[in-house]
Amino acid sequence: MLNVESLEGKTFLDVGSGSGLSSLAACLLGAKVYSFDYDPKSVACTRELKRRYFPNDDWVVESGSVLDKAYLSSLGQFDVVYSWGVLHHTGHMSEALVNVAPLVRPSGSLLNMTLGTLEEPIS
Repeated sequence: MLNVESLEGKTFLDVGSGSGLSSLAACLLGAKVYSFDYDPKSVACTRELKRRYFPNDDWVVESGSVLDKAYLSSLGQFDVVYSWGVLHHTGHMSEALVNVAPLVRPSGSLLNMTLGTLEEPIS
């Protein structure tokens, strides 16, 4: 969907990282990755993948909610903001989309795998 061979030099935010497999793939493609999830077991799973495969690399794993604006505002902006089938599970999908849109750096990409690719941030 990004039409790139590598994520080298890019920042990647995995919103609702779940098992951490998408974060791991982004790391393998060269991105600096930031992962968060609301579910403690998902955070633990993502942390385990980080421990096994990228223990000393630029991969941050945290607990957080896509509905927590204060938390999200502390993250900064990313080249790729990615969510695989997560935002609709909040029960507040529109709010979640509005919350993640500012996390996309200008010329960045928002990939919400519930909807596809959004070329322009939602305002």
